[in-house]
Amino acid sequence: MPRSRLIARVAAGAALATALAGCHANHVVESGYPVTVADRHPIRIVEGRATHEVLIGTGRGSLTAVQRAELTAFAGGWRRRGTGPVFIEVPAGTDNEQAARAASREVRSLLVATGIPSHGISVLPYQPFPEDTLAPVRVVYPVVKAEAGPCGVWPDDLGVQDMFHQAENRQYWNFGCANQRALAAMVDNPADLVQPRREQAPSAARRQTVVEKYIKGEDPATKTKELESKLSDEVKQ
Repeated sequence: MPRSRLIARVAAGAALATALAGCHANHVVESGYPVTVADRHPIRIVEGRATHEVLIGTGRGSLTAVQRAELTAFAGGWRRRGTGPVFIEVPAGTDNEQAARAASREVRSLLVATGIPSHGISVLPYQPFPEDTLAPVRVVYPVVKAEAGPCGVWPDDLGVQDMFHQAENRQYWNFGCANQRALAAMVDNPADLVQPRREQAPSAARRQTVVEKYIKGEDPATKTKELESKLSDEVKQ
Protein backbone atom coordinates (compact mmCIF):
# COMPACT_ATOMS: atom_id res chain seq x y z
CA MET A 1 0.00 0.00 0.00
CA PRO A 2 1.45 3.39 -0.88
CA ARG A 3 2.59 5.48 2.06
CA SER A 4 0.33 8.42 1.17
CA ARG A 5 -2.80 6.23 1.13
CA LEU A 6 -1.88 4.70 4.51
CA ILE A 7 -1.45 8.14 6.07
CA ALA A 8 -4.83 9.22 4.66
CA ARG A 9 -6.59 6.19 6.17
CA VAL A 10 -4.96 6.72 9.55
CA ALA A 11 -6.01 10.38 9.52
CA ALA A 12 -9.59 9.47 8.57
CA GLY A 13 -9.75 6.91 11.39
CA ALA A 14 -8.50 9.44 13.91
CA ALA A 15 -11.06 11.98 12.76
CA LEU A 16 -13.87 9.40 13.07
CA ALA A 17 -12.75 8.43 16.57
CA THR A 18 -12.68 12.06 17.60
CA ALA A 19 -16.21 12.60 16.26
CA LEU A 20 -17.57 9.54 18.07
CA ALA A 21 -15.92 10.63 21.30
CA GLY A 22 -17.61 14.00 20.95
CA CYS A 23 -21.01 12.32 20.70
CA HIS A 24 -20.56 10.72 24.13
CA ALA A 25 -19.10 13.76 25.86
CA ASN A 26 -21.22 15.28 28.63
CA HIS A 27 -20.49 18.96 28.21
CA VAL A 28 -22.38 21.30 30.58
CA VAL A 29 -22.21 25.04 30.07
CA GLU A 30 -22.19 26.88 33.38
CA SER A 31 -23.80 30.30 33.56
CA GLY A 32 -24.92 32.67 36.27
CA TYR A 33 -28.20 33.46 34.48
CA PRO A 34 -31.13 31.38 35.89
CA VAL A 35 -32.54 29.34 33.04
CA THR A 36 -35.86 28.10 34.46
CA VAL A 37 -38.79 30.18 35.64
CA ALA A 38 -38.68 28.58 39.10
CA ASP A 39 -35.06 29.67 39.52
CA ARG A 40 -35.68 33.26 38.44
CA HIS A 41 -38.95 33.71 40.32
CA PRO A 42 -39.07 31.18 43.19
CA ILE A 43 -42.18 30.87 45.35
CA ARG A 44 -41.25 31.80 48.92
CA ILE A 45 -43.04 30.88 52.15
CA VAL A 46 -43.37 34.00 54.31
CA GLU A 47 -45.50 35.28 57.17
CA GLY A 48 -48.08 37.85 56.19
CA ARG A 49 -51.29 39.43 57.48
CA ALA A 50 -54.89 38.41 56.94
CA THR A 51 -57.08 41.51 57.19
CA HIS A 52 -60.83 41.96 57.30
CA GLU A 53 -62.38 45.44 57.31
CA VAL A 54 -65.74 46.29 58.85
CA LEU A 55 -67.20 49.64 57.79
CA ILE A 56 -69.00 51.42 60.62
CA GLY A 57 -71.03 54.58 60.06
CA THR A 58 -71.16 57.48 62.50
CA GLY A 59 -74.76 56.77 63.48
CA ARG A 60 -74.49 53.01 63.98
CA GLY A 61 -72.39 51.21 66.56
CA SER A 62 -73.41 47.65 65.73
CA LEU A 63 -72.83 45.18 62.93
CA THR A 64 -75.29 44.25 60.23
CA ALA A 65 -76.31 40.65 59.56
CA VAL A 66 -74.08 40.53 56.49
CA GLN A 67 -71.11 41.89 58.45
CA ARG A 68 -71.60 39.27 61.17
CA ALA A 69 -71.66 36.46 58.59
CA GLU A 70 -68.53 37.75 56.83
CA LEU A 71 -66.67 38.22 60.10
CA THR A 72 -67.63 34.72 61.25
CA ALA A 73 -66.23 33.22 58.06
CA PHE A 74 -63.03 35.26 58.44
CA ALA A 75 -62.63 34.15 62.06
CA GLY A 76 -62.98 30.53 60.95
CA GLY A 77 -59.87 30.99 58.84
CA TRP A 78 -57.84 31.82 61.97
CA ARG A 79 -58.38 28.32 63.36
CA ARG A 80 -57.13 26.82 60.10
CA ARG A 81 -54.16 29.02 59.18
CA GLY A 82 -53.62 31.64 61.88
CA THR A 83 -50.13 31.79 63.42
CA GLY A 84 -50.59 34.36 66.16
CA PRO A 85 -52.99 36.58 68.13
CA VAL A 86 -55.88 38.54 66.65
CA PHE A 87 -55.81 42.34 66.66
CA ILE A 88 -58.88 44.55 66.47
CA GLU A 89 -57.72 47.92 65.15
CA VAL A 90 -60.13 50.76 65.95
CA PRO A 91 -59.82 54.14 64.19
CA ALA A 92 -59.00 57.14 66.41
CA GLY A 93 -59.66 60.82 65.78
CA THR A 94 -62.31 60.22 63.13
CA ASP A 95 -66.00 61.09 62.91
CA ASN A 96 -66.97 57.46 63.46
CA GLU A 97 -64.60 56.88 66.38
CA GLN A 98 -67.35 56.44 68.99
CA ALA A 99 -69.40 54.14 66.76
CA ALA A 100 -66.29 52.12 65.90
CA ARG A 101 -65.48 51.63 69.59
CA ALA A 102 -68.98 50.35 70.26
CA ALA A 103 -68.81 48.03 67.26
CA SER A 104 -65.40 46.70 68.34
CA ARG A 105 -66.97 45.23 71.47
CA GLU A 106 -69.44 43.29 69.32
CA VAL A 107 -66.59 42.22 67.05
CA ARG A 108 -64.66 40.88 70.02
CA SER A 109 -67.67 38.96 71.33
CA LEU A 110 -68.27 37.43 67.90
CA LEU A 111 -64.61 36.34 67.62
CA VAL A 112 -64.77 34.66 71.02
CA ALA A 113 -68.02 32.93 70.05
CA THR A 114 -66.30 31.41 66.99
CA GLY A 115 -63.64 29.75 69.12
CA ILE A 116 -60.84 32.32 69.36
CA PRO A 117 -59.63 32.55 72.98
CA SER A 118 -60.28 35.90 74.62
CA HIS A 119 -56.68 36.22 75.85
CA GLY A 120 -55.53 36.01 72.21
CA ILE A 121 -57.50 39.10 71.14
CA SER A 122 -56.14 42.64 71.54
CA VAL A 123 -57.81 45.97 70.76
CA LEU A 124 -55.50 48.67 69.39
CA PRO A 125 -56.17 52.19 68.08
CA TYR A 126 -54.82 53.40 64.77
CA GLN A 127 -54.70 56.78 63.04
CA PRO A 128 -56.12 56.68 59.50
CA PHE A 129 -55.08 59.08 56.78
CA PRO A 130 -56.79 61.22 55.75
CA GLU A 131 -58.81 61.69 58.91
CA ASP A 132 -62.07 62.60 57.15
CA THR A 133 -62.44 59.18 55.52
CA LEU A 134 -64.81 56.50 56.76
CA ALA A 135 -62.14 54.44 58.52
CA PRO A 136 -63.09 50.79 59.09
CA VAL A 137 -62.59 48.55 62.08
CA ARG A 138 -59.86 46.15 61.01
CA VAL A 139 -59.48 42.59 62.25
CA VAL A 140 -55.94 41.33 61.63
CA TYR A 141 -54.03 38.13 62.40
CA PRO A 142 -50.72 36.71 61.07
CA VAL A 143 -50.77 33.86 58.59
CA VAL A 144 -48.28 31.83 56.57
CA LYS A 145 -48.59 32.59 52.88
CA ALA A 146 -46.79 31.97 49.62
CA GLU A 147 -45.56 34.77 47.41
CA ALA A 148 -43.39 35.31 44.34
CA GLY A 149 -41.93 38.32 42.62
CA PRO A 150 -41.61 41.21 42.36
CA CYS A 151 -42.62 41.21 38.73
CA GLY A 152 -41.95 43.86 36.11
CA VAL A 153 -38.18 43.80 36.53
CA TRP A 154 -36.26 44.28 33.27
CA PRO A 155 -32.52 44.15 34.01
CA ASP A 156 -31.60 43.55 30.37
CA ASP A 157 -32.41 45.24 27.09
CA LEU A 158 -34.55 43.08 24.81
CA GLY A 159 -33.59 45.06 21.73
CA VAL A 160 -31.11 44.21 19.02
CA GLN A 161 -28.20 45.37 21.17
CA ASP A 162 -28.58 42.47 23.61
CA MET A 163 -26.70 39.77 21.73
CA PHE A 164 -26.59 37.50 24.81
CA HIS A 165 -30.28 36.56 24.75
CA GLN A 166 -30.38 36.44 20.97
CA ALA A 167 -27.40 34.12 20.68
CA GLU A 168 -28.38 31.86 23.58
CA ASN A 169 -32.14 31.98 22.79
CA ARG A 170 -32.97 32.28 26.49
CA GLN A 171 -36.07 33.57 28.21
CA TYR A 172 -36.06 37.18 29.32
CA TRP A 173 -35.95 37.81 33.05
CA ASN A 174 -39.61 38.74 33.62
CA PHE A 175 -40.92 35.74 31.65
CA GLY A 176 -43.16 33.54 33.82
CA CYS A 177 -43.19 35.88 36.82
CA ALA A 178 -46.93 36.56 36.62
CA ASN A 179 -47.70 32.82 36.50
CA GLN A 180 -45.57 32.16 39.57
CA ARG A 181 -47.20 35.03 41.44
CA ALA A 182 -50.71 33.85 40.52
CA LEU A 183 -49.89 30.27 41.54
CA ALA A 184 -48.63 31.47 44.93
CA ALA A 185 -51.82 33.48 45.45
CA MET A 186 -54.07 30.50 44.62
CA VAL A 187 -52.39 28.02 46.96
CA ASP A 188 -54.83 27.30 49.80
CA ASN A 189 -52.24 25.77 52.13
CA PRO A 190 -48.65 26.99 51.56
CA ALA A 191 -47.36 23.94 53.45
CA ASP A 192 -48.31 21.86 50.39
CA LEU A 193 -45.41 23.51 48.54
CA VAL A 194 -42.97 22.22 51.15
CA GLN A 195 -44.19 18.75 52.04
CA PRO A 196 -47.04 16.41 51.02
CA ARG A 197 -50.10 15.92 53.16
CA ARG A 198 -50.60 12.82 55.24
CA GLU A 199 -52.45 10.05 53.46
CA GLN A 200 -56.02 9.68 54.64
CA ALA A 201 -57.44 6.38 55.86
CA PRO A 202 -59.27 4.30 53.24
CA SER A 203 -63.03 3.91 53.36
CA ALA A 204 -63.77 0.91 55.58
CA ALA A 205 -67.34 0.64 54.32
CA ARG A 206 -66.28 0.54 50.67
CA ARG A 207 -63.53 -1.97 51.39
CA GLN A 208 -66.00 -4.27 53.17
CA THR A 209 -68.39 -4.07 50.22
CA VAL A 210 -65.67 -4.99 47.74
CA VAL A 211 -64.48 -7.92 49.86
CA GLU A 212 -68.00 -9.32 50.25
CA LYS A 213 -68.64 -9.11 46.50
CA TYR A 214 -65.30 -10.78 45.79
CA ILE A 215 -66.12 -13.68 48.12
CA LYS A 216 -69.50 -14.15 46.44
CA GLY A 217 -67.89 -14.05 43.00
CA GLU A 218 -69.70 -10.88 42.02
CA ASP A 219 -68.31 -7.91 40.12
CA PRO A 220 -66.92 -5.49 42.73
CA ALA A 221 -67.04 -2.55 40.31
CA THR A 222 -69.20 0.45 41.09
CA LYS A 223 -72.29 1.47 39.16
CA THR A 224 -70.48 4.12 37.15
CA LYS A 225 -70.13 1.74 34.20
CA GLU A 226 -73.89 1.52 33.83
CA LEU A 227 -74.14 5.29 34.04
CA GLU A 228 -71.45 5.70 31.39
CA SER A 229 -73.23 3.29 29.08
CA LYS A 230 -76.49 5.21 29.47
CA LEU A 231 -74.73 8.49 28.74
CA SER A 232 -73.03 7.04 25.68
CA ASP A 233 -76.38 5.78 24.35
CA GLU A 234 -77.92 9.21 24.78
CA VAL A 235 -75.01 10.83 23.00
CA LYS A 236 -75.39 8.40 20.09
CA GLN A 237 -79.06 9.30 19.76
